[in-house]
Amino acid sequence: MSARMLHKLATNPQLMMRYVSSGRLPTESRVTSPLIELLESIAPRDRARMRGVRISRRLGYLSTARFATAEALLRWLKPFDKAVGNESWPAESCRDKAFRGPVQLAELLECCDVYPEALDARAKGSKG
Repeated sequence: MSARMLHKLATNPQLMMRYVSSGRLPTESRVTSPLIELLESIAPRDRARMRGVRISRRLGYLSTARFATAEALLRWLKPFDKAVGNESWPAESCRDKAFRGPVQLAELLECCDVYPEALDARAKGSKG
């Protein structure tokens, strides 16, 4: 049992009652989306150098929020690795549940004000 699971049980009486009565731990679900997978495939130093990132419907989200860096966007999209029980977070309410992706690097770069040239070359290389 992880420290995060223990914390959730200790601070959520409903989850604790269910655990005590049934002996089953709350379910854990992996936090993921096509945009999260793309951002995780980019090196952290490059995510930090991607500035002025605006999410949109073509990236799989029903919002036009703007983030200082792609790293900040990833932390908003995925504040933790696994959601415990019916836990929610802000990005999940904005996610387009019907979007099946994938999100291409070129699409993400179009939503950035500034990004490393190496990523531009990588995006062009993956198109052809």
